[in-house]
Amino acid sequence: MSAAPTTAPPTSGTANPKPLKVLLICTGVGVEHRGVETLFREMFDGLHGTPGMDVKLLKGAGAETDDEYRVWCLRRDHAPARLLGKLINRPPYVAEQLTSVIPMALAIRRERADVLFTSECNLMMRLFKYRKLIGVDYRLILSNGLPLQPPFYNVDHVQQTA
Repeated sequence: MSAAPTTAPPTSGTANPKPLKVLLICTGVGVEHRGVETLFREMFDGLHGTPGMDVKLLKGAGAETDDEYRVWCLRRDHAPARLLGKLINRPPYVAEQLTSVIPMALAIRRERADVLFTSECNLMMRLFKYRKLIGVDYRLILSNGLPLQPPFYNVDHVQQTA
C-alpha cells in the first residue's frame, strides 16, 4: 500500500483563468425574427452565464441589458436603408450591415473580444480587413448558412450550415 501524496497534483493555467470573451454579432436581432436572427438570439440566451465565457450580443434593435448592446445602423426595414441600398445597388440589409461597421468596431474595441461570431458577410469582410485598425486581436468566425462558396479569405474560421 502506497502513502497518499503529500502535494496536490499540478494544475494547468491559473486558479481563475480569464474568461473567453465572445461577441455574437447580428444586426438583424430586434429587427427580424427569422432563422439567423433567431439563431443568434437563442445562442446568446443559451450561452449567457456559461462559466469561463463572457458572452455579449451586439444587435441592431431592441432593449439593451448589461450584456446586450444595440449598435447603431440604418435598419433594413426603414426608408434610409432602402434608399442607400438603391444607391449602392444592394438590398437594404447590406446597407444595414455596412452602416454598422464603425459602431461595431467601437464596441469590439471597448469589449476587447477574443472571438467574434457572425453570419453577416458584408460586415464580416470589413471586420477582417480593419482588424489591425480596430486594435483587437480577435478571431472571426462566420456562420455560413448563405450560398457563399470557398475559398474564404476574409475570415479565420467557418461554420458551414448550408
